[in-house]
Amino acid sequence: MIAADGAITPSGKAARELLGGRAGRHEVIAGPPGLLLLQQVGSAGKKRSRVLAAGEIITKTTVLEMVSTIVNNGWQGELSIWDTTHTRRLRMDQGAIKAAQSDMPSERLGEVMVALGVLTAAQLERCVSRTSVARRLGEVAISEDFVNPPQLFSMLQAQAERIFQAGLLVESGTYEFAVLQDDTEAPLMALHIPVQALLFESVQRIDEMAHFRKRIPSGDLRPNLTDAAARITIGESLRPVAALSDGAHSIHEIGRELHLDEDPG
Repeated sequence: MIAADGAITPSGKAARELLGGRAGRHEVIAGPPGLLLLQQVGSAGKKRSRVLAAGEIITKTTVLEMVSTIVNNGWQGELSIWDTTHTRRLRMDQGAIKAAQSDMPSERLGEVMVALGVLTAAQLERCVSRTSVARRLGEVAISEDFVNPPQLFSMLQAQAERIFQAGLLVESGTYEFAVLQDDTEAPLMALHIPVQALLFESVQRIDEMAHFRKRIPSGDLRPNLTDAAARITIGESLRPVAALSDGAHSIHEIGRELHLDEDPG
């Protein structure tokens, strides 16, 4: 409830938890009639991001439609996608992805490099132990001679594509597209992945992932080959997977060990 003097009183437990989870100073942004927006204020003197679009993800096409709007208008900025547990960010400019970030473990750069066989698990652990605010994982991997700059660039592209495809699969949550501030940290290597071409290449893969995710919702699941399944003739390409489907290895771990992408394709 908003009183005549401007005081805000949350109504109910849900409202209190929602506001409490965003404690701090906020600016009020006037919206259409009947709608007010609150935006958190950063450190003194820091410019506020200009939000061009924000809303709720209500169907499996919401993010796709937002991406199409960004590309068709040639907007420059960052698309943030929040589902119930994870955040993905895509930096875009003139219809191309310039950088991508995700806090989903399987979508982090190091995990992508291990999944594609560029790093071993031991090498990744060594790189992680040497990262800092000043030295990011990719820089450490180059300094340790585990990869060269072209390989790192290729892995950053693979990571960005994985994050993009996963973002398109989000069916509930929220999104925001904001113009980046002038002091936003630049990516280690600037990419240029045309979104239209990526969308064209990803359509079948996205459909496959949506199909599989309904049946396998998490890469943390630990498959166990049943006696009935063991009696079925398994193709040569699936035998290594079947051998590790022992109830002890998660899907992520099987992918890591066999250098397979988690996603089908």
